[in-house]
Amino acid sequence: MNKINKYLIQLVSCALLVSCVDSLDQTEDYGYLTIGVSDELEDIIQMKSGDADERVYRLDVYDSKGNLDVTVENHATVSEENPIKLMMDKYEVKAVSGVEGTAFNSPCYGGSGSVRIYPDRASSLSIQCKMSKIMFSVHFPEDEVFASKFSLYELAVSNGEVLTFSSAPKADDPSYGTFEDIAYFEVPADRKLTYTLKIVHADGAQYTSTGELTQVAAAEHYHFDFKLGEREEIDGALVLNIRLDGEYDQEYTHEII
Repeated sequence: MNKINKYLIQLVSCALLVSCVDSLDQTEDYGYLTIGVSDELEDIIQMKSGDADERVYRLDVYDSKGNLDVTVENHATVSEENPIKLMMDKYEVKAVSGVEGTAFNSPCYGGSGSVRIYPDRASSLSIQCKMSKIMFSVHFPEDEVFASKFSLYELAVSNGEVLTFSSAPKADDPSYGTFEDIAYFEVPADRKLTYTLKIVHADGAQYTSTGELTQVAAAEHYHFDFKLGEREEIDGALVLNIRLDGEYDQEYTHEII
């Protein structure tokens, strides 16, 4: 009986030892990650001026196989005192703040970075974020003379999904906006935006014209400024000035009258 008890004790001891070793190995397979997220300089200056609140970024952590391992809803909760615990591997971290997708008044900032996690070690990653969409705004004359000439004027812009700036937007359709709104477009694979100008005269006659912008990129701001021609050679025409990031880019004349 004593031999049996002694044998059982040895088995239990071995099992406990193996369990302790496994636990130790599992613990040592993990490392710890802290992440710092910052905006581009222009955005930091804007935030310091009080024009915008500090953004909250969602962090998505993907392993080397592309699996989403961890999501942190607020990047500010990750710190040296509260790091993300990860298995030893190489990870890609994506930071996103705002509304993804093409829509009016839906800015979205983002950035990404990669980091390797080593067992029982702390690693850190810094991600610089910027506007991830193309911005688009439109202006038409606001005077009564212009409004009296036309019953409808609008510009439809598309990256595959259409957003329409209109003098008579459809209240129940989120794809329509006013000239006070800003449209935010995801960057299309072909890097093209197409646009269609539609003008309806007071007498019902219509004018349409289409065009495209090529090699568009994230964080660019296109502004279409329409006005009636004032020089003799374009008197009565609708003149379009296109500005890119505040700088004059192109001018077009539309013979609508």
